[in-house]
Amino acid sequence: MSDNFLGEGKATDGALELYSRWLILYESGYIRAAFMIYLVLGILGCILEWLLRKKATKEKKAAVVLTDEHKTCSVCFEAFTTDTNSTENENDRKHLPVVGLCQHFYCHGCILKRQSSLAQKNNGEVPEVISCMECRKRGSFCPSNPTYHRMLIGLLESSIPIVTEEDEK
Repeated sequence: MSDNFLGEGKATDGALELYSRWLILYESGYIRAAFMIYLVLGILGCILEWLLRKKATKEKKAAVVLTDEHKTCSVCFEAFTTDTNSTENENDRKHLPVVGLCQHFYCHGCILKRQSSLAQKNNGEVPEVISCMECRKRGSFCPSNPTYHRMLIGLLESSIPIVTEEDEK
């Protein structure tokens, strides 16, 4: 039997133990109706316990806490957009969340503005990468090739229930 017969944990171990007992009795020819009922009920109990644990794990993942910090850029305070395929409205693309190597995120427009202001300070020399505006980690953002925060975009546009800070209190 493979390790992933029913998953991992006590439920699987119990089911395998009952199955091995049944095999021993079956091979020796001493199977009785009472033992068969015990075996079937035991295995069904283990499977039910495993399914309930699996359902509880899924329910824990369903609620996602998104605060205003997650929904808006911390520099310009504009709401993030989620349409990564929008080529018609350049303004929508500028408000897509971009994540840096340090895991801080801002809208693409603010990253471009930061790059532009650094270019003005450096006599017109445009930097290819810029430091994070919060933690100052060097080379965190590349404005010409942004890394969009796909997980945040997915959460913002998904149907997962969003729990705000007020709902938690």
